[in-house]
Amino acid sequence: MIDKAFDSLDLLETLTLPELEGRFDMKEGHARRLWMHFHAFPLQGARMSLALAASVSTPLAGSIRSSSSSDVMDNVSIGGSSSGGSSNISNSISSSSSSSSSSSSSSSSSSSSSSSSSSSSSSSSSSSSSSSSSSSSSSSSSSSGAGGGSEHIAPLYNADYQWEWKQADGMYAAYLEEEVQAAIENGRNMGHDSVEVESCGHRYVLVFGKMLQFSKQSESENGKTKRAAGIPIRRQDSRLALPPTWDFQPTPCETIVVAETSADYHKVQETLGRCPGFGQTIQILGVKRIQNELLRQRFEVERKIIIERRGAPELNEMYVFFGSNKFSPLTIAQAPEGFLPEASRSNAGQKTLYGSGCYFANLGRYSHHYAHKVGEDGGAWQPGQPCRYQLLVVQLLCGKSKVYPGNATAPEMDILKLTDDYDSVQAGPHRPLMTGPGTDDSGIYVVYKSSQVLPEFMVEYESVPSERLAREGGDMLVAGQAVRSPQEDKMGGVAADNNWVAAPKLSLVLATPANIAAFDQQHQLEEQELKRLAREGGDMLVAGQAVGGPQEDKMGKYNLQDVDVHWVNSRPVFKQEGKEHYLYQDNSGYWLIGSKESMLVGEVSGWMSVVDTALRPDLVEGGWQVWAADNSWVAAPKIRVVSTN
Repeated sequence: MIDKAFDSLDLLETLTLPELEGRFDMKEGHARRLWMHFHAFPLQGARMSLALAASVSTPLAGSIRSSSSSDVMDNVSIGGSSSGGSSNISNSISSSSSSSSSSSSSSSSSSSSSSSSSSSSSSSSSSSSSSSSSSSSSSSSSSSGAGGGSEHIAPLYNADYQWEWKQADGMYAAYLEEEVQAAIENGRNMGHDSVEVESCGHRYVLVFGKMLQFSKQSESENGKTKRAAGIPIRRQDSRLALPPTWDFQPTPCETIVVAETSADYHKVQETLGRCPGFGQTIQILGVKRIQNELLRQRFEVERKIIIERRGAPELNEMYVFFGSNKFSPLTIAQAPEGFLPEASRSNAGQKTLYGSGCYFANLGRYSHHYAHKVGEDGGAWQPGQPCRYQLLVVQLLCGKSKVYPGNATAPEMDILKLTDDYDSVQAGPHRPLMTGPGTDDSGIYVVYKSSQVLPEFMVEYESVPSERLAREGGDMLVAGQAVRSPQEDKMGGVAADNNWVAAPKLSLVLATPANIAAFDQQHQLEEQELKRLAREGGDMLVAGQAVGGPQEDKMGKYNLQDVDVHWVNSRPVFKQEGKEHYLYQDNSGYWLIGSKESMLVGEVSGWMSVVDTALRPDLVEGGWQVWAADNSWVAAPKIRVVSTN
């Protein structure tokens, strides 16, 4: 008898799968599932075997029973049984089949006692279940051989796996409740099509075949009720360090289209955008994420090796670009081997800069020259026809790099010559097909182990014609020059002393509302800082001119005026005590002492001047000059302006 043979489960533990299938008359696949669960989780083998046997309605259901009780499965329904029905899990795991109800009296007595002890649990489960009374009656009748009712079982929960749902930004987040995790895992392991759970106050149905989560709450649109769209879910193996954006994949390698609103899409945009100008001359048509589990595992192992050898600060992990030229980038990214250093051009008889290795560029403009081309319909590209470009965005572990600056090369380099002192080569910048800096140049990185490379994205794009760029650009905003710096009103040009000067912060951007607002905000912050520094300087003392010399009456103390009222050409204004003489900056980069009328319009008109755009007159480094009696400017090298603070 089966029930007698399995009383202690010793036989299940010793039988092989073929022996189990041949010894007992079980439905196709049931023996395999029973055996796999028992041996995959030996600590919970008996409990799992019990639950699985009961759920598939085998003759073992009445013979392998558990006296343990768990509240984990309360209020959790699992749907999609082999008969297409849906019921509370306590009812779906029947007490026994009619064929086993004729077993020995002791076995029947035990079953009846177990059923009686769980009657209160059955009542609780029935009240929380949405099943109708007829459904309950049907379920009870199928369990009548054991005295009716339902019974809790130990869950098939394996903590090595975690169930997660996809958020709006593309990141996956775990279901927070442990009982929900257990319910979902149980439903999957018991072969059900779906499971209904409650998480954070909301009820959801998870469909395993589609790996989607559906909300039980209806959405309303234009007064009409509609069913909420499905949200992707995944079963994450906590022992694998998979990224939080990876979708469920039925095979070890999948290619997933990335949504434009996701964090991964923005990551690719930012990586392309770090190349000046290149990001503005292309139009991204799509991004695909490459989920190659084997390459990811090798990559994670290599990361640990480098950290143990060099320390975390020497990991030097970065995103770089690779153009596969005539080969489809996905053939490389989806292959179990990934990149093969031995397949480089040096092994094909062609000269390379740094030997047999995998070459990557820091900037997309360089790799664009090696990009794979496809037709506008996605098929093969024919010369002379419009095309789309495909590049791989690769995660690279550089570790400690051997640096070859400028035009330096090492054609004989390989993994042996690199020695254990280094993990990669860093070189350049180089131009495509040429050494040294120039048009479309980029820094180059070379590694000699495929485990240091993880192809993560394939980006497809097209070049934007210059006429289209001009139309789409619209108005321009010139920004970056500091307030009251040379040509601040033009954001560039010649300096006040008629010499060309560098303006490294100068930039030309689209005149979008966001850029204009940012420019205005920056300008206001600069003004506030200038006024703060002006107040720190306080009043000024002008001295140094000899008695009887030109403009000798302009010597003396000048009081700082209220900067919120008197602020000319982004500089403070000072008034001489007892006189209507003003010290201010004109609109041409001169500090002046002039009349009130000249000060109010900020013009170049006064009795003393110095060419200097310093924030305050006491910070002036140039030499002052004064207006002499012969109506000419003469140098006054002894004149100084100092702060009284």
